Amino acid sequence: MKLLGLALGALLAAANAAAPALVTADVVPPATPAQADKTITFSTKAKAVGHKYTTSEEMRTKFTVVVGNQTVNMEGVENEERKTEVLAVKDGLATKVRATYTKHTKDVKTDGKPKDERSPVAGKTYLVERKGDAIVVTDNAGKAVSPDEQKKIEGDYKRLGKPDEVTNALKSKPRKIGDKLDDVAAALAGQLKDRGSKAGSNVTVEQTKLVLSGTKRIDGADHAVLDLTMKLSGDEPNGKLTMTLGGQVFVRIDEASFGEIAVSGPITMTGKGADLRGTTSMKTKTAP
Repeated sequence: MKLLGLALGALLAAANAAAPALVTADVVPPATPAQADKTITFSTKAKAVGHKYTTSEEMRTKFTVVVGNQTVNMEGVENEERKTEVLAVKDGLATKVRATYTKHTKDVKTDGKPKDERSPVAGKTYLVERKGDAIVVTDNAGKAVSPDEQKKIEGDYKRLGKPDEVTNALKSKPRKIGDKLDDVAAALAGQLKDRGSKAGSNVTVEQTKLVLSGTKRIDGADHAVLDLTMKLSGDEPNGKLTMTLGGQVFVRIDEASFGEIAVSGPITMTGKGADLRGTTSMKTKTAP
């Protein structure tokens, strides 16, 4: 299901655009009257050579597919941890990094039967560099990598060396608690459409909504809490897939970057003799 990967990939790209502090927050209660009058101004910090951070991601899917008289139950869990070290910087943006995939596992089951899904990157270290419009990937010794490695790593570092539209929108003007961040939502939707177009997928973003619902101090740093709703659809080989994702995003205010994302929601597909019903969820965190 290409649309699922694109939707979650767009959120991960936003999270990977910078390296915020570790976020370990629970659901935030509604803003207090004092918070409601608070104005927030996001800012950014230039990247520096030697800067290091760790990203962890978890994606879960579970669904049932009915085709004619046949019913198939599928579920999958993907976990990843990778460490990034900035090796080169231009105009305040990291343009070359060393990426080490300390963990990458995929557990997929069809009607309870496990499927072997070996990762091409687990336990390996790579050099990743932006050269013009291309993301160049080699192993740690500068040698060529396999097509599967290139595809995976290029997707993870797609925004390397490029200004991030979501970050730029966040810091474009002061915000108040309760504000609808339509410009930020539009930037996020634009990234999703761009990823879909380049991947050859017909993605329709029916709704992207972000609301600044409060603030929370986490690990010594102030974070904004954004309530997120996304609804999108796309054509798959067996029909039209629709997803509605909801959750929260924690943004470190002095870096205007996503520190944690936690979203989940239903997925459905109908048409061409197939019917799919299920759920998906994603969590990602970034730490120094």
